[in-house]
Amino acid sequence: MAEYVVTTDPDLSGQWESLAAEERANTLIGNRSTDETIAERAKAKAESLKQERAELEDRIAAAARIITTQRVEPKVWGRVVAECPPRPDDPYDARMGVNTDTFDRAIMPYAITSVTDGLGEPVDWDWDGLATAMSPGQYQEIIADVIRLHMERDAVPFSLADYRSRRSSEQSSK
Repeated sequence: MAEYVVTTDPDLSGQWESLAAEERANTLIGNRSTDETIAERAKAKAESLKQERAELEDRIAAAARIITTQRVEPKVWGRVVAECPPRPDDPYDARMGVNTDTFDRAIMPYAITSVTDGLGEPVDWDWDGLATAMSPGQYQEIIADVIRLHMERDAVPFSLADYRSRRSSEQSSK
């Protein structure tokens, strides 16, 4: 299984960066100012910004979408790949091995096991809506990972022949 995090409201990220920078600046002024009035105002402003940031973080978590994918059954995979052959004159299709305009819509309902918000609550989803919320890099990463997951061969993570020979020598020495 793999997890990917996307947001349905990318503007919140910029707002968070601005708010956090302003909070840091006011905290610094409050801690370093020798003028008591300035220091108190800056500390009060920093505390207010801290509360705003916490509220914004809740909105960011609610806007997040955590997409969990898994390998699909080989028969389903084969059927979807056969239904989405690469177009002859498309180099991207040739590299990916499928028609990249249709493949994602066909395979992702099988590959996605869950979509939750940043608070862990399940959310209703459709692939087109999720794909629209992604950056091109995120989209390509998810699709490429799903393809790679199905095209790579699993291997035993150690030498099976060595394991067998050790097991047989251990058993014969008993």
